[in-house]
Amino acid sequence: MTWDAYHRRNDALRTIASAADRRRDGVLPWGEYETDLVFDSADDLLLALQMRWTTRLRAYIHLELDEQPLDLEAAAARAWRLAAADLPGIRAILDAHEARPALAPARTKELAFLASAAGLSDVDSAEAELLGRRIKASGQSITIDRQGARSRRPRLLRRLREAVAA
Repeated sequence: MTWDAYHRRNDALRTIASAADRRRDGVLPWGEYETDLVFDSADDLLLALQMRWTTRLRAYIHLELDEQPLDLEAAAARAWRLAAADLPGIRAILDAHEARPALAPARTKELAFLASAAGLSDVDSAEAELLGRRIKASGQSITIDRQGARSRRPRLLRRLREAVAA
């Protein structure tokens, strides 16, 4: 992929994510926003959206595990919910197209990662996907209060302040 193609693809993903957030109908916008010129297929677009989702989810998992290191399961569920709140349109598209075979490997890895982050299993274990589904369901039941969102200071700065205060 050339640098120009990379930027066109990222621009298209930003446009698609913004439109999906407004619509929240779960419709894959294949053929809209010149997606057919930027992506090889509808499955390629779905996988790009899955990658965007996974990147956001992993970032929130790391943040939540830093905030709640003693309750791994709650941290993983809350991370899923925060990512879904940030990317509601992408989440709606992925949920609507969950049965597509192209998404199966990525979905399995996501669920296994959730189970692993929650401390319930290794990513390679047979029950990881099932346990990940449990974490996802728990995350779906959480209500996010964006008005009272806590600040997220950089970890090093927070740790230094805590050390000085002690």
